[in-house]
Amino acid sequence: MNIGEIGAVLRRRWYVMAPLTLCGVLAGAQLYQSVPVSYQSQSSVALLDSAAVAQLAPAFGNPIANAGGSLVVTADVLIRTLSGADAARDLHGLGVTDPYTVGFAANASGPMLTLTVTGTNRAKVLKETSLLTDFAGEQLNALQAAAKVQPAYFVQTAPVVLPQTPKPQLKTRYQQVLAVLIAGLVAGFTASFVLESMLAGRRRRREAAEAAAGRPPRACAGGRATASWTPPPCSPAIWGWPSSSPRT
Repeated sequence: MNIGEIGAVLRRRWYVMAPLTLCGVLAGAQLYQSVPVSYQSQSSVALLDSAAVAQLAPAFGNPIANAGGSLVVTADVLIRTLSGADAARDLHGLGVTDPYTVGFAANASGPMLTLTVTGTNRAKVLKETSLLTDFAGEQLNALQAAAKVQPAYFVQTAPVVLPQTPKPQLKTRYQQVLAVLIAGLVAGFTASFVLESMLAGRRRRREAAEAAAGRPPRACAGGRATASWTPPPCSPAIWGWPSSSPRT
């Protein structure tokens, strides 16, 4: 089936294609109006050695110079802790009710974490990102205190990127609307060809039945007979001649 035949089918079955496509457009417009815009804010923190450890070589008092090794393991423990159910419950009590994620910063080779909050209220998202950033440092201190680490040897969190102004996430919204539009087009296209196939099958069965009964087939929409038919031979009686007596 080429493009011309496909177009012909869609033109013949426009009463199927048009309503389903229109339903898809209306559903997409309704989705665009009803789904609120999502906003996302991020912050980044780095884990630094304690002041006591940083005095030793090779840091010599610079905690940023020794950002690796065991600190990466500490960062992994902190990420898993913040992603747990207990931390989520504590954050909910602090007012962080929107979804959040915690993970290693992209393209970072050291113990650097990215904290992300996504919600529909711009001001609330920014506040929740600040709360999550502060909670990460408090949770790290609580883990070390539970392990009975001396305060002088506590690993510290240092903000690298402060909570950013929430940005609208329009891509997801557009993707949802586009998915609804495509679903309407596909439904109309599929229904048109299913109906065309059903009607063609019914027409072929009718033609076969008429051919078997010896009746001339009905003309199709184009005015042409759908099957060949040969009339019976003419009887002499038609012309008024008796069939049993010769012509004088």
